[in-house]
This record gives sequence, C-alpha cells and structure tokens, in this order.
Amino acid sequence: MSISRSWTTDSQEIAFHADPAKLALYRISPSAVAMHLQGAVRGMPGSVFQIPNQDGLNIWLQIKAEQRAYSAQLETYPIQTPDGPVPLAQLGTLDRQTAPNALGKFEFFVYRKKGIEPSQVPPNVRREIIQWVYDQPDETMFKVEAKPDFTYKPVKGSFGKTKCSLVFPALGID
Repeated sequence: MSISRSWTTDSQEIAFHADPAKLALYRISPSAVAMHLQGAVRGMPGSVFQIPNQDGLNIWLQIKAEQRAYSAQLETYPIQTPDGPVPLAQLGTLDRQTAPNALGKFEFFVYRKKGIEPSQVPPNVRREIIQWVYDQPDETMFKVEAKPDFTYKPVKGSFGKTKCSLVFPALGID
C-alpha cells in the first residue's frame, strides 16, 4: 500500500507485513486484508447513482484523508474477520519506507518545478521522457475495464464535419 502526495518525487510508502500465524488465528487471508486496506486507502465503488436517461455516476467510498495519512492511524483500522473486527496491528506490522518514483529521475521535472512550460524545455530533455513513455507496456499506461452500465450514444456532430466547416470557407470553397 502506498500513501503518496507526489507523482514526480520519491514517495513515502507504508508497508504492511502480515504475520501468517496471526492471520491463521483470526481466520483471514492476506488477500482479504489487502482488499480491506485498498478500500480504505484507495477507495472502492460503493454504488452507482442512476439518473434517468443518463449514464450512472459511480459513488466511491474511502476513509478521510486525515485518517489514512500516517501508519499510526492505520494500525487501529478495523479489519473484518469471521470473528469480528480486529485492528490491523494485530495481524502484522507496519513500517514506513521511501520508494523511488520512476518519473522523478527525469531532468524534465527539474525544469517543470522551476515553472518552465513543457514547450520551453530543451528538446533533448523532452525526448528522454517521451521515449520512456513510448517504451512502457500498455498495461502500465492504460486502464481498460468494462463499464456494464455504459450505452453508446452517437453524437450529433463530428470532428470531421467541424473541420470541414472551418477549412472549406477559409479556402473559398462552399
């Protein structure tokens, strides 16, 4: 589980180390503990708010930011077990560690932190991060998921139609 305030610099992570004997005592699996923590820290869909004739809005549930910012707060987070809720600290240990961020290693962000616009960053510096993005596998860059409540509705206009309506008159073509 990672609690991070920046995507451009090293992040502080809180690592949970499950104790197999304690998990067995409380009859809960490591994946069930991870699911509880994911829901608490990252959030999870709680419901869908439906509006007639429109796509639904996902409602996410998450504990308040001030209740999940520090490892000491998570130690008391209740994990639901077959025997009832148990504080996370009774199932293992938590420790804070620094995790280097892949994007923080690029010189591009040194310029951005100085307030320099991306188009003003030297081309060789821009090329470095652009190449890194191109080299990433699709699974790293994109999240593809099914949207069960989605229905396709064609739009009345199109980009091509708009482009033609702007270009042709400019060229003197009706």
